[in-house]
Amino acid sequence: MVLPEKKAKISVKHQRRPRSSPGVRCRAAAALMVEGVLKGQSLTLLQTEHTQELSASDKALACEIAYGTLRHLSLLQAAFARLSEHAARTDMRVAALICCALYQLTMLTRLPAHAAVSTTVSACGLVGRKYAAGLVNAVLRRFLREGAALPQEVPEWVHFSIAPWMYQRWCADYGAQQAAQIAAQSNVRAPMFLRVETDKITPEAYLKLLHKSGIEAQAAQPYGLIKLAKAQPMQELPLFKAGQVSVQDLAAQCAVPLLMLQDGQQVLDCCCAPGGKSAQILASGKQISLTACDSDPQRLLNTVRNLVRLQRLPQTLLPQGDTPPASYHAPGITLRVQDAATLKAGHEMFDRILLDAPCSGSGVIRRHPDIKWLRRDEDIAALTKLQRRILEAAWSCLKEGGILVYTTCSIFKAENSAQIDAFIADHPDAQPLPFDLLGHHSAQVQRLPGMEDGDGFFYARLRKEQHS
Repeated sequence: MVLPEKKAKISVKHQRRPRSSPGVRCRAAAALMVEGVLKGQSLTLLQTEHTQELSASDKALACEIAYGTLRHLSLLQAAFARLSEHAARTDMRVAALICCALYQLTMLTRLPAHAAVSTTVSACGLVGRKYAAGLVNAVLRRFLREGAALPQEVPEWVHFSIAPWMYQRWCADYGAQQAAQIAAQSNVRAPMFLRVETDKITPEAYLKLLHKSGIEAQAAQPYGLIKLAKAQPMQELPLFKAGQVSVQDLAAQCAVPLLMLQDGQQVLDCCCAPGGKSAQILASGKQISLTACDSDPQRLLNTVRNLVRLQRLPQTLLPQGDTPPASYHAPGITLRVQDAATLKAGHEMFDRILLDAPCSGSGVIRRHPDIKWLRRDEDIAALTKLQRRILEAAWSCLKEGGILVYTTCSIFKAENSAQIDAFIADHPDAQPLPFDLLGHHSAQVQRLPGMEDGDGFFYARLRKEQHS
């Protein structure tokens, strides 16, 4: 579970904008998103803020430029530094415009170079930096004259555009060679995976609907997984609005089967938002009672909305006002706003617990490139303390003989294997319970970005033994 970023104030003032072409507005929006990330804001929030007035195609281009620039930002900044002796002192918004243009000129080559330059120069006025048009034009023209090549002789962390502390951690955890592979995979665009609601429609039947709609796709493991050859807008997927399919990565889909669900069990989904795994639990076909909690009321409301779309909850649970309620109840399902670290033994006890812990998100950078620039080294120590608190609280609510599955979308060992090893050492009743997962047999499995095209993900399974 990626730890959600706190919403920061958007620094761009809303003002009446001069008329401009869609191409110019795309470049302006992309640069504002990049600048916002560098100021500590979430790319998801920035995307909503700066693309809502764009058409679907213009929004797609703006996001492609912003995401691509953030994937390769350090390398693009190094190129800018070689083009101008004033690069380090350049206004952040102007520098973002230039880096976005350099990305287009080197990695988005389907766009004509002259169009990328002219629209970027015009975008200076649209983002309140009209005075910089001459500088932007001069830098980009020089880049083209000198061969439009990015620097080659740079440190590896610059080449892969990874924060130095992050790359050093990967080297320490996996060695230099594998760290380079992780970094390269983290800059690759992630494929789009679907999870079919297999109690409503078979994967084979859904594949036929996709092919009939002209969408190329193939089925894969685990059962219910479908991989699209090309990403599609969610709302345009067959039966998406009817609640028969969800977008969910391969790695995320592998967690719920590890619970070994059985009829009659009490199941807890900690830190449940946005609800993908809760939906998967409810689609298991088992007669269970599910409790799902999340500390953020708005994120819990988003979980409810997803479960309503999937017809797992009645639509009447959706609130009418702006304030989300603290809990939601339906037969066999309870959702509530609660910090999982405050769970207490004795109040409720569970046969199965899924703990998708708040984490750095270092395994899903290819989907969220802003993670590279928003995370800090000191965040990891704070996250591991939080994870341990939640683990302790959840474990206290697990019945003897029950199973807890701990997952993160991180690839830092401090959040994963080191966390679980330390917990087992302190809890004699915590017994590792091996499982088979995509060719691995262990009680802990670390998947790295790109394995079977999935995200980086960690899984551990523990059984609570009886007290001796």
